[in-house]
Amino acid sequence: MSQNVTHTENTIIDARMAVAAELLANPDFSGTKSDIAEKAGVTPRTLYRWLRNPDFVALVNSLVSQYADAELAMVWKALCRKIQDGDMQAIRLYFELRERGIQQKAESEQQPEKQTSRLYDTLGGNDGTDYETFTETETGDEMGTHADVSG
Repeated sequence: MSQNVTHTENTIIDARMAVAAELLANPDFSGTKSDIAEKAGVTPRTLYRWLRNPDFVALVNSLVSQYADAELAMVWKALCRKIQDGDMQAIRLYFELRERGIQQKAESEQQPEKQTSRLYDTLGGNDGTDYETFTETETGDEMGTHADVSG
């Protein structure tokens, strides 16, 4: 009897684990953990052991994210309806989320600048050297040209 198997770094996720993870993540499933264990073909003790396994938990979390992403459009529409009805909590939530999104965008745009700054510091950028203004000639003269190397 062969089972579907997915290999991760240190753990094998078998078909029974996949079934249990799907049931744990599925918002439409309303059974207990004992029900999940039964449907997966394992004992509740085994399910609880899996819940301490980082790879199994990562699989469950990944599935939860997929379900959440699938529902995002409906949540957005419901929030917009509440805003149109004048619900102050919904309006407040909208602006909080909007501000958070603006901050995250600004942080992600600054990320390359921070990395470049750290690189300059590592290379000795504190000496006033402007690495961005090096020309090809300057770099070639410093390091030697192809003719210098092969000659």
